[in-house]
Parts: sequence; structure tokens; C-alpha cells
Amino acid sequence: MDMAPPKLQHAFTLKLRYETPHRYPSTTGNRASLQIAEGSADGPLLTAEVADDGGELLIIRPDGVLELDSRMMLRAADGTMIYWRALGFVNAGADRAAAFFAGEDLAPASMEAAPYFDAPQGERDWMTCRSFIARGTLGSRSAEIDVFRMQPE
Repeated sequence: MDMAPPKLQHAFTLKLRYETPHRYPSTTGNRASLQIAEGSADGPLLTAEVADDGGELLIIRPDGVLELDSRMMLRAADGTMIYWRALGFVNAGADRAAAFFAGEDLAPASMEAAPYFDAPQGERDWMTCRSFIARGTLGSRSAEIDVFRMQPE
């Protein structure tokens, strides 16, 4: 059975600003966390603000890839609370990743992730039964991420 590639619909652009990063070694590798200072989502399918100080947990790999675990709550313009969780990768490069762990700022680097949403029944529950993909840039001070919904066939 031949399957056509999925079609994507731009859902929104997520813009985030972060507090000063935290960096720490662990038994599983170097880690960092980015706490969100403020953020917003704006697009054809969602307008929202970041409603908490969630953020990004990062594993800094020796190959320069940062494994991303992102979590936050979004408050839609209508007041609906929406949980965001995304797993993905930031492709910083080995030298930039090492410098970031050593204390330097990370300039915005290419990122990709797979967001997952949880929302109450009602106007936003469509977000809980569709697949999404996100791509954009993430640095130690900010991120700009385009989020796309996979269209049903």
C-alpha cells in the first residue's frame, strides 16, 4: 500500500524568552535547563500565552546534539488551559554545545520536536487527537518555533 506523505497545516508560532540557563553534570551526561520568562503562541489555530514558568530540560551530548524535553502550560485567548509537552533535538554542533555547557550563551540553533497536547473537552480537544511536528530555532535566551498539525487524510 502506497501512502502519500502527510500534509501539514501551520497551527501557530511559539515565541519564548528564557531566564538565565542552569547547567549541571549528571551520571547520564551534561544537562541544562531553560526556564521560560515569558512566551506566546500566535497562529491560525491557536492564540495563547505561556501561563507558567515551564521550560526546557536538555541533555547535552558530546556530538553537539541537545536532547530536548519541553513542558509548559498555555492559556488560550478564550481561557482554556492546554498542556504542552514536546520531545526533540537541538542541533548546536559539538563546539557550541560544549561552550554552552561551559557557561557561554547558545546562539539560536536549529531544532525539531514532536509536541503533544492535553486539553479539556470542548473547543480545543482537537489538539489531543492529532499529531504535530515543530521546527525552528532555540538558543539559551529565546526560541521561535513553528508548530504544524498533521492533516487527516
